Amino acid sequence: MTKYTKENARRRFFSAGEVRAILAGSLRKFRVPISRPNRCSLYPVGSYLWVPERWRPLHFTEHGDIQVHYKIDGATKWEMLDDRFDPDGEKFNDWWAATSDVYRKSGLFDDEGNYIVPPCDVIKWRSPVAMPRCLSRITLEIMYYRLTYFRTKNGNEWFHCYYFRVVQ
Repeated sequence: MTKYTKENARRRFFSAGEVRAILAGSLRKFRVPISRPNRCSLYPVGSYLWVPERWRPLHFTEHGDIQVHYKIDGATKWEMLDDRFDPDGEKFNDWWAATSDVYRKSGLFDDEGNYIVPPCDVIKWRSPVAMPRCLSRITLEIMYYRLTYFRTKNGNEWFHCYYFRVVQ
């Protein structure tokens, strides 16, 4: 049997409105359409999901700290990169260097590749697809699920309805 932990959480995308509702505490479930009724669940009870959001890096230090700005609610936070995710800092440095061509044109790097703190309006918002796990601030734990049946405009459809709680 698989042991579910926050470290092996799976990524799950939500719309901007759904992320806003999760942060406000008003969204506690989501549905996943299935082709036919069965008892197999895509997300078993006790598993964890992490939710990527639209974001942009504001500042980065050589010690592995990054300040992240989240578009949904305008919040910012400093995040220390997790040593388990990136023990020697190479993954993040490689990612940061890969974006340097784009950022150099915006004035974020000088010709030697040194990071320059830019004005906020220069840095473009990044897609949730590009968010590393260590920068996500929302983790969900699946509490239970049930098989549900709905009549939709396309006919009758089956769904797994997942109920979750937000964990820190």
